[in-house]
Amino acid sequence: MEMRGLFASIGIIKGKKFAPDARMKKILTEAVAVANATARAIFWYERDQSEFLYEGSYWKRGFVGGNYQFLRDEGMGGRHLDGGHVLS
Repeated sequence: MEMRGLFASIGIIKGKKFAPDARMKKILTEAVAVANATARAIFWYERDQSEFLYEGSYWKRGFVGGNYQFLRDEGMGGRHLDGGHVLS
């Protein structure tokens, strides 16, 4: 339900045609550029050294926290909500 609410905020609603107007298309196009840059920065400039598989390498785990649920301390510390900004 949370994701549906986020999608609905930009006009994506289950069962309805997605037809953004010119204003929304401009906003979404700019958002793609920002998201692309953000994803690259987070991926390439990891600050949490525990995410690297080997010391001195750039090989990293597939998921922050070592699992698809992004758990911190096996769930006792909650989730890594923004893995790219986890500080060691």
